[in-house]
Amino acid sequence: MKATPENAALLHIRGLADRDAYSRALEIMRPTPENWQSFLRRALLLIAVVLFVAGVIFFFAFNWKDLPRLARLGLVQALFAVFIAGFFFSRGVIRGAAATGASLTVGAIFAVFGQIYQTGADSYQLFETWAICAFFIAVFSRFSGSWLIWLIVTNLAVYFYFEQMFAFGHDLPRWLSHSAICAIAWIWFEFQHMRKLEISPHPWLADTAMLGMIAISSLGATLRVFDSGTDPDASHTIPVFLFLSTVAFAASFFYLKRLFGIAVVLGGRILFLTSVIAKNHNTSADFLALAFFLIIQTTLAILFLRYAARRLQS
Repeated sequence: MKATPENAALLHIRGLADRDAYSRALEIMRPTPENWQSFLRRALLLIAVVLFVAGVIFFFAFNWKDLPRLARLGLVQALFAVFIAGFFFSRGVIRGAAATGASLTVGAIFAVFGQIYQTGADSYQLFETWAICAFFIAVFSRFSGSWLIWLIVTNLAVYFYFEQMFAFGHDLPRWLSHSAICAIAWIWFEFQHMRKLEISPHPWLADTAMLGMIAISSLGATLRVFDSGTDPDASHTIPVFLFLSTVAFAASFFYLKRLFGIAVVLGGRILFLTSVIAKNHNTSADFLALAFFLIIQTTLAILFLRYAARRLQS
């Protein structure tokens, strides 16, 4: 097992290291300049892959009329083959970047194919098929970037499904679907990380899924506060948000011992409480009182985060 803060936290959670040992391990394993350089290399490589695929897509869009049919489909398939070859014949971060590029290129292949042959498929069907392929690439590659692509594409598929199949209403199923996808992904990523660290997604991916869960559910609850809407069942988005935020807070504070999750939940609660109070207040004095209330909430959240940080490290 590698000496990383995540592994030290795992040992502490399992009761194999007491609080003193856990605190000393965190002090020893502070990021070094070499660690930051490695992180920047990985991040810049992934950004380069995403920008490269985006450049290819814009190239097709700009030169679409001038390209023959064979060139349209052949170039994007050749790019996919290059990424697959890079995945099988490389190691380390280059292998993961190739898997991420392959996940992105799959979507481009389906889009180009649909435009050439005019299949008549809806947008959500494109993203649905793309999400299925991205899922198998992520499972096979075991790389965090591929899992992130899958999570984003899956949520886009759900979004376009409700936009195209249900013009009005159905707010509750829409927000529930997005929140459920992020919640399942969060639990799955945490489970993989706890079960077998050497092949599991990185901890930041679980934090990203949890952030998506809280952000989507809090946005649905906030919009419900300001807009009565056409779907009477949409009022259930508020208890859904309160339940998910409570579960995320309890898991982050008592079990995972992760300060990021606590901060995300507090931010979502502040957004929701502020929207509830601001709904029926429109005067200048009301907005001034709301500003003071927001400052008080933020101050209390910061004080609690400082307390949580001391408790989690003690």
